Amino acid sequence: MGNTSVVAGAGGVISNVKDLTTWLQTLILNGRHPVTNDSIIPSAAIAKTAEGVSIMAPLPIDPSISPMVYGLAQSSHSYQGHYIVEHNGGTVGHYTVISRAPFDGIGIAILTNANPPGGSPLMELVKWRLYEKALGLKHVDWDSK
Repeated sequence: MGNTSVVAGAGGVISNVKDLTTWLQTLILNGRHPVTNDSIIPSAAIAKTAEGVSIMAPLPIDPSISPMVYGLAQSSHSYQGHYIVEHNGGTVGHYTVISRAPFDGIGIAILTNANPPGGSPLMELVKWRLYEKALGLKHVDWDSK
């Protein structure tokens, strides 16, 4: 590919919607490739990364969200009773959220070329709204919070 450092995202990652869809589907399928059904990541590894080992946010920002725990590079919590596993983060000029509701078979990837201090509240709002729509959940008016 040549020198991609100028166009690569955080950590030199270059991705696209197809790759992110395959990644989320593989996680939801506990490590099995969505097309070939081959086991490419041990299911025990998928489970271990989401297993809470420390409390990240003991006091949720809203009753619809449970306290958040952090495992091996992923956080987990519930939103309106649905189990969510995700990882977010960024560097100067980039911010991403890769989130999934594994028991519901839903994955969400949100990427932006902005990284405001403390993350992106707008991306969180978009994520929660997508879950509300996909799961038929009650809409939470985050603007009033």
